[in-house]
Amino acid sequence: MQTQNPELTGTPISAVEEPKYFRILIPLALLLGLALRLMEAVPNYLNPDEAIHFCRSQPANWYQISTTKGTAPFFFFFVVHHIQAISNSEVFLRLPFVLSGVIFPWIIFRWLNRLQFPIAALFAFFILEFSPNLIALTAQVRGYALALLFVSLAIFFLQRSLDLRSIPSLVLSTAFLYLAILTEFSVALATGALGAYSLIVLIRQPRPIHFTIIWILSQFGALALYAFLYQTPMANLLAGPYV
Repeated sequence: MQTQNPELTGTPISAVEEPKYFRILIPLALLLGLALRLMEAVPNYLNPDEAIHFCRSQPANWYQISTTKGTAPFFFFFVVHHIQAISNSEVFLRLPFVLSGVIFPWIIFRWLNRLQFPIAALFAFFILEFSPNLIALTAQVRGYALALLFVSLAIFFLQRSLDLRSIPSLVLSTAFLYLAILTEFSVALATGALGAYSLIVLIRQPRPIHFTIIWILSQFGALALYAFLYQTPMANLLAGPYV
């Protein structure tokens, strides 16, 4: 007998019970992922891109620099600027990005497990946690690791809000999506995908009107952020000599 997708029947989805070995395997994998990223981050000096990010976020007028010469939205420079206020150690500068790179695969695991795909969740977790390219990328002072963390949290809380008709979860999803937008330009792809996905779900299985109104306002907020970014660092990049 064919089972129905709970999402289509209006029944809230809850995470399936995890096998007991997950409780040991996942923490061990997280520790190993952290160790691999630290091995990448500790012995190496800042590369040229990292050094540019470091220099542009160091002055007191970092916000002005980020909106005129920045290669990423200003929240990335905000994070790097305030990390430097604590320590200029290269390892310490990379630590938030290392931790973000370790945690976001676990958030994706929780999301897929919530959709009742435990095996797919486990495979996705291991691929994202131990991808050599992601290990190298998230061990650097770049916005990608933070953006991936924020996007994964936005996805998780969006799914939770749709399942439970939860406005607090929708607000959390929106907040994390906005932080992702203000961290890395490439998040535009995820923003469009999340908007399309949630729109399809709302059309196929309508939620209460107040939930839908808040979702619509959140989409307009995302568009407003991109309009703001287009008028500041994005416009300068598009007008630069490398375009």
